[in-house]
Amino acid sequence: MDPEKRPDRFLEFAEKLFLVREDVIFIMAGNGSMWAALKEKICHLKCRDNFRLLGEIYPATIVYQISDLLYIPSDTEGIPMCVLESMSQGTPVLASNVGGLSEIIEHRVDGFLFEKEDVEGVCACANFLLNDSEYLKYIGENSKSKIRKHESI
Repeated sequence: MDPEKRPDRFLEFAEKLFLVREDVIFIMAGNGSMWAALKEKICHLKCRDNFRLLGEIYPATIVYQISDLLYIPSDTEGIPMCVLESMSQGTPVLASNVGGLSEIIEHRVDGFLFEKEDVEGVCACANFLLNDSEYLKYIGENSKSKIRKHESI
C-alpha cells in the first residue's frame, strides 16, 4: 500500500459501511510503505474485528473468488491488473474515476465509477449491491463477459 492508492480512504469507507452493515468483512492484500501504519490505524477502528490483512497473495484471483466487491479508492491509476483479475472472476469493481479505469469499467454496466472523494456514494452503492444479489450477479457476469471477450481478440 502506497499513499496514492489511498488506503486511508478505504478505511473511511469501511467505517461508514460498517455503520449500516456489521456483516461485512474487509480484506486488504498487498504490501508497501504504509502497511505497518495501516495495521496500527485499523486497531483503532470500530470495525477492526472485520478486517483481514493478507499481505501479498499469489495467485490474487483467490481473493477475488471469495469477495463480493472490489473497491479501488486510488487518486491515480493506469489500468491496474487487480481490476482486470477481479472482473475476470465476476467480482464487481467500485473505483475512483481516475486514469485508465474509465477505459475498463462501464459505469452501472460492468462496474461502478465514482469521484475519488465520494466515499459516501461508494458506501451507498456497496450497501445497495450487497442487498441486491441479483443485480450484484448481473454486474459480475457483465464484467466477466467483458474480460473474456477481450481475451479472445
